[in-house]
Amino acid sequence: MPHLSFGWHTALEIALVLITLSLVLMLPRTRWARFASLALRESALMVTLYGLWGVVGAYTLTDRAAAISRGQSIWKWERRLHVPGEDWLQSYLLPHPHLTQVANAYYIYGHFNVLIAMLAWVWLRHRDAYPRLRLTIIVFTLMATAVQVVPVAPPRLLPGHLVVDTPTLFGQSVYDAGGLGAISQLAAMPSIHVGWSVLFAVTFIRLGRTWRRYLSVLHPLTMATVVVVTGNHYWADGAVSVVLLLLTFALLAGWDALRHRVRRGAGTAHRPDERTPVAVA
Repeated sequence: MPHLSFGWHTALEIALVLITLSLVLMLPRTRWARFASLALRESALMVTLYGLWGVVGAYTLTDRAAAISRGQSIWKWERRLHVPGEDWLQSYLLPHPHLTQVANAYYIYGHFNVLIAMLAWVWLRHRDAYPRLRLTIIVFTLMATAVQVVPVAPPRLLPGHLVVDTPTLFGQSVYDAGGLGAISQLAAMPSIHVGWSVLFAVTFIRLGRTWRRYLSVLHPLTMATVVVVTGNHYWADGAVSVVLLLLTFALLAGWDALRHRVRRGAGTAHRPDERTPVAVA
């Protein structure tokens, strides 16, 4: 199935090309050249992040036996907590082949494409909010990638056919024969799909101006359902992703508070003490 997916080598090569073009466009010193240069630079940063994410899949996620064991542990803990099984949700979808294919497509195209559209919208319409959004994506994705260093097999790969591999069933899998696509399929925990989709809703609700901004919550709700119903993630994967996103918000808020205190302290240190008498010659 056609989709945007390339290895980390290609991602870093693309990033290098984008950076080079960005530097070249700085020479004309025109308004449009500067705009294009900045856009290419930001694109290079996101593609580089994508490439680093791919490195995790290429060099760390190879222990399939351990990944399956961890997946089985997650499955058992969810059942102990009386969380409805991922197979239970699938049972409502599988009798409808066309709907299942739509879910598979949403998993593929509702991920990077929506993130890119959000970044473009904020860049063009709310430039002052773009740096914080960019930093949020970087911090969250790096934290999630650090967790993904520990391989976890998705439900569809568990022994016993507990969950149907719907992407493979309908020829819509993003993974090749070696189990590699944008990243190894053994990187189920956490679900970056869910994390990015929640960030999408938070961004549009915060920056939007009409009631339509609240419709953005449909995206994370749909994505959280899709990642499970397609057998790509456990419920726990989405929950951990949301926790990491909240932790990202907290870390950045704490960093802002610390910077404010440092600046305020520096300002106080340089302000003359009005109570100190001034000698008059």
